[in-house]
Amino acid sequence: MGEGGQDRPGQRDTILEDCATLAQLDYVLDLSSHSLRGGMATSAHRAGTDFRDIKKQGGWRHDGTVQGYIEEASRFDENAAGSLLRARVKPA
Repeated sequence: MGEGGQDRPGQRDTILEDCATLAQLDYVLDLSSHSLRGGMATSAHRAGTDFRDIKKQGGWRHDGTVQGYIEEASRFDENAAGSLLRARVKPA
C-alpha cells in the first residue's frame, strides 16, 4: 500500500494476478480489479441487493456507471437466446 493506505497504480491487479496464478487459473491474463468490481455489481444485482448499496460498495459516483454493469449482465435474462443457454446448463 502507498501512503495513507491508498493503493499504488496496478497494485490490485498484481495481487489478483498472483492469487490467480497460485490457484492455477488458466485465465489469469483476463482478470483485473475492474473485473471484480463489475462482477460484484452483477452478482449483487442478481441476488436482489439494493441499487444504492451496490453503488456504495463499488465506490461509483454516477448511477449510470452501475446501471451499465447491471444492463450488460442482464442482456440474456429476458431474451430467447438466454433461455436456450439456461436450458443447456443442467444443475448438478
